[in-house]
Amino acid sequence: MKALGRIPSAEHRDPDAIAARQQRIADLEDEVFQTSVGVVQAMLDFHLVEPGQQEPPPEWVAQYGEQAAKQRLAVAKAGWMPNSLKPSGVDVATRVVTAISRARGSRQQSLGPAEINVKLTLPVPTSASQPGAPVYPSKEIE
Repeated sequence: MKALGRIPSAEHRDPDAIAARQQRIADLEDEVFQTSVGVVQAMLDFHLVEPGQQEPPPEWVAQYGEQAAKQRLAVAKAGWMPNSLKPSGVDVATRVVTAISRARGSRQQSLGPAEINVKLTLPVPTSASQPGAPVYPSKEIE
């Protein structure tokens, strides 16, 4: 991965470099989203464990492996905690999932055609106090 810093102006304007940076950003966004979704899913499994449980369920060990099952157990147990004692990472993961989902949804909506010029039709005038559009005199010119 490149070190952070200024991008040379030639690389900044190069369409291939721009596409590569955008792809790298999309890949990082997807990785962060997947990690955050995993944390949120693990926290939502709190109902499958007891608050004082020390060992992960055997199904988790078979599915995720010993170390990942222990991590999942720790996050799931946080679901039983009050917000004041809950690890802040669980809340951050929830916010990340929400933000990225909303951003992806707004990108999908903005891709469709947008109507810019909208013609409004006003109601027909109903009295002398609302005569309608002014009528201007006209001349025929040869």
